[in-house]
Amino acid sequence: MSGNAWEWTSACGVDDMVADEDQNCRRRGGSYESQPVDTRCIVGSLRTRKFRASNTSFRCCANLTP
Repeated sequence: MSGNAWEWTSACGVDDMVADEDQNCRRRGGSYESQPVDTRCIVGSLRTRKFRASNTSFRCCANLTP
């Protein structure tokens, strides 16, 4: 699923001196605008919670057991 849109993760900073919307959160996986090397899940970038872009979203995933 990597490469379509950057995926927000729950890895956000916790700094009592910084407002919630200004805390940094990690995005992973790259987007359609990224270079191929950046579309791996291990690649991440930090953006503030209030950051908005058309290439950043979230994904719903589930573990399926046979």
